[in-house]
Amino acid sequence: MPASETTIGARGASGIGVASAIAAAAGFLISLVVARTLSPADTAQFLIFWGLLFGLFGTLSGIQSETTRAVRSAVLADRVGRGRTSTRVLPAGLIVGAVVSAALLASSALWAEKLFPAGSPWVIMAVALAGFAYSGHATLAGAAAGSQNWRLYSWLMGSESLVRFLCVVAVALTTATVVGVEVACTLASLVWIVFLVISREARGAIRARSDVALPALLRQHSYALVSAAATAALIVGFPIMFSLTSSPAAVASSAGLLLAVQLTRAPIMIPLQAFQGVAIASFVNQRDRGLRALGRPVGLIIGISVVGAVLAWWIGPWLMLIFGPGYVVGGAVLALLTLGAGGMAVLTLTGAAALASGLHRVYTLGWIAATFASFVLLMIPASSDVRVTLSLCVSPLIGILVHGLGIPVAGGRRQPPRIEDVT
Repeated sequence: MPASETTIGARGASGIGVASAIAAAAGFLISLVVARTLSPADTAQFLIFWGLLFGLFGTLSGIQSETTRAVRSAVLADRVGRGRTSTRVLPAGLIVGAVVSAALLASSALWAEKLFPAGSPWVIMAVALAGFAYSGHATLAGAAAGSQNWRLYSWLMGSESLVRFLCVVAVALTTATVVGVEVACTLASLVWIVFLVISREARGAIRARSDVALPALLRQHSYALVSAAATAALIVGFPIMFSLTSSPAAVASSAGLLLAVQLTRAPIMIPLQAFQGVAIASFVNQRDRGLRALGRPVGLIIGISVVGAVLAWWIGPWLMLIFGPGYVVGGAVLALLTLGAGGMAVLTLTGAAALASGLHRVYTLGWIAATFASFVLLMIPASSDVRVTLSLCVSPLIGILVHGLGIPVAGGRRQPPRIEDVT
């Protein structure tokens, strides 16, 4: 790869690293505040809400991924003087956000009462409005990543997480109700609008254009959203799947297990998700290498997850007691959940490589296969610990296999799709 195609420098990587650390710390502290403020039963209810909110945000992160690819491809096309039909990325992102939020509201009568027996109308309305607002955040973050403006990307990510934490603390200190804390979590989705007001860089990034016209961009967003929805179901929406496949008594007694899923993923997945825009831009820059581009990052993820599993087995049960005596989880379960998080991270990387190569169907099929496997494994007749660990350890392997079969070993075997082929 030519030097000019270097995706990110040391300063940009450091900025994203700091932002991901802020996001990780904010998520951990929110969990701690909630566990110390609410009862274990209300904490379990909050974790289900957290799964819904970040499941929606995770679905809408498909906007960010496709915007990153579209803007980066447009930049590279302009660099070689290649003609193209393009459109601004913000309208497409907001259209997708409005459709997804409307679908959430329309379908809520089927599931809201089961998931949120107390305060469901307020919670669902707040989540839907937050989803629409977040579509603008995802578009701006994707445009920043596509243009490789890593300073803006870092500030946007870190600020959103910090504002969410501050809102939760403010509500916890005043009302300390589960609905109040849930609504507080949604307010950070408006942070990107503040950036547009105060930052010239943000206003410049949001005017970025794609490599295809609006109809093609919306079609490619649809692929990215389906994949992102499956991603979100596995990564942050897992408590929802667990709730739908478990009895109310099992859900009420599983606050520790659900919290453990969240905590074992955070050290691996939060930094990876922070750098996902970098990964997609990098894979676009070197898409001629195919699967070979995945070698070093996948090896790094495997090494980190193995070390993390050992630490989780050793000190994890003690760390869980920080949240209170009602959150006891065994070391073996924590170690397996950490290995499952490593598998999810590898699946995220293979998906990013497929998307960057223009293989939207392969990207989508891999995540759908993994989500379907996870849901099926949650329905086996076994204890909650066994169902959850088996679901989260096996399902990523199936998605990785699908992606691995679809991405060529070297890009020379399959040329990336020409821009005019998708217009």
